[in-house]
Amino acid sequence: MELTSIKGIGEKSKNALEAKGIFSCEDLAHFLPSSYREVREPQKFEQGKKGITLLVEILEEPKTYFVKKRSITRAKAHDQLSGRIISLVWFNQKYAQKIYKKGEEYLFYGNSRLNEFQVVLAEKHQPNSKIIGMYPVYRKTGIKRSILQKAILSAQSISPIKSIIPEKLEQKYNLQNLGQCYQKIHINKIRDELEKAKERIELENAVSYLANEGNLLFQPSKDRNTINTKNVQNIKKMLNFSLTNAQNSAITDITDDLSSPKSMNRLIMGEVGSGKTLVAFFAAILFIQNGFQVAFMAPTEILAEQHYKSFLTLFGNKFSSCILTSSSPNKRQLESEIESGKVNLIFGTHILSTSTKFSNLGLVIIDEQQRFGVEARANLIAKSNTKDTLSLSATPIPRSVLLSLSGVLKTTKITERPFSINIKTHFVTESKKKDMWAYIGKQS
Repeated sequence: MELTSIKGIGEKSKNALEAKGIFSCEDLAHFLPSSYREVREPQKFEQGKKGITLLVEILEEPKTYFVKKRSITRAKAHDQLSGRIISLVWFNQKYAQKIYKKGEEYLFYGNSRLNEFQVVLAEKHQPNSKIIGMYPVYRKTGIKRSILQKAILSAQSISPIKSIIPEKLEQKYNLQNLGQCYQKIHINKIRDELEKAKERIELENAVSYLANEGNLLFQPSKDRNTINTKNVQNIKKMLNFSLTNAQNSAITDITDDLSSPKSMNRLIMGEVGSGKTLVAFFAAILFIQNGFQVAFMAPTEILAEQHYKSFLTLFGNKFSSCILTSSSPNKRQLESEIESGKVNLIFGTHILSTSTKFSNLGLVIIDEQQRFGVEARANLIAKSNTKDTLSLSATPIPRSVLLSLSGVLKTTKITERPFSINIKTHFVTESKKKDMWAYIGKQS
C-alpha cells in the first residue's frame, strides 16, 4: 500500500521516506529507532549537562522572539532541587508560550548551558509522571518525530507484522508476539521490556535472513545452466580504458560463480568511486549474452538514472536498455516492452520489485542494498528464473555480515580506485555563494 495512504504522510514526507529506502507501508512498519533517549528522575540544575531532567516552577509567561525566521521562546523558572533561577529556552516551538503557564510545575528534559536550559521533552508535574522512561530516536528523515512515530504505528496496523516462525515453536520457546514487539520498541518506556522486544526482533531477523536468503535464494535453480563467461575479454575491449586489478579480481569472482550450477549470491563492497557499478555492468552483459534479462534496482530515481546514463556512456546502444520508475512518462509502454522481452537491461527503483513483469529475468543487481527491506529484495529476486543476485554496497549492514559468516552470501571487496582523488576543502562565505555554484556548474 502507498505511503500516502497513512495519515500525516503527504507527498513531501513520502519523498523524504523514499530517500531513506522506505517505499511502502510494510517498509515503514519495519522501520526501527536508531537509539533511545533515557529520561531519568529529576536532578539539580548543573551547567553543561546533556540529557537531564529538571523539576521547575515557571515564574513568568513564556515569550517568543524571532531571529532570522527562527522562533525562540524563553521563560524564567525556579529549579526546585537546586533553588536556582534559570532561563528555559524552546527553539522553533512557538506554541510553548500557549502551553506552559506561570506558577505551574513541570518536568523538563533537555540540555543545560550556563544558566539556560533547552527543553526537549516536557510534562506537567504530577505523581507517577509519565515522562520518565525511554524515548525512541530515529535517524533523520526530515519528518517530525511525533508524526513519524504515529505513521509507523499506523503502518503496522495497515500491514501487520507476522513471524515466519511456526506458532508451535513460538509457544514451545515462549517467544513474544512479533507484531507486539515492533510496537513496543516505539512506545514502551521500560528499558527491560524494550531489550526483550529488541532481542525477539533480532531473533526473527536471523531466522528470516537464513531461511529466505539461505535456503531459498542459494539453492540451484531447476533450470539454471552454467552461464557462458567466455566473452569477458571482448567486453573489456569495448572500453577505452583499463580496469583496476581489484575490478578484474571481482569480475573473476563473478565468472567463477556463474560457472557453477548454483545461483550466485554475492556482495560487492567498495568505497564510492571504486568501480563497483562497472563490475556489475560486466555481469549484466554476460547474462544478456546468454539470453536473459537483467534488473538493476537502485534506491532512488536519481541514482537509477545515473546508472542508466553511465551504461549508455560506456556501451552506447550495443544492448537494449531502459529506465523504469514510478514517474516515467511512458511507463505502460516500457512495462509492455519489458514483459515481451524487447528490453534486456532494466534500470529502476522499487517498482521493479512490485508491478513490473519480466519475460526471462536472470540476474538481479541491487545497488545500496542496505537501503531496501528484505521483502523488496526478495520480491524482485523471486521474479528471476535463475535466482542470481549481485548486491552493491559501500556500507554493508550487520545483516550482510551475518549472511557472509553463515556462508550464504559471498563477498568481494574492491580496495582500489580507478583514479586518484584529490579532495580539497574550502570555506565559502555568504557573499561568495553564487560564485561557488557557478564553479560547481562548470565542473559538472
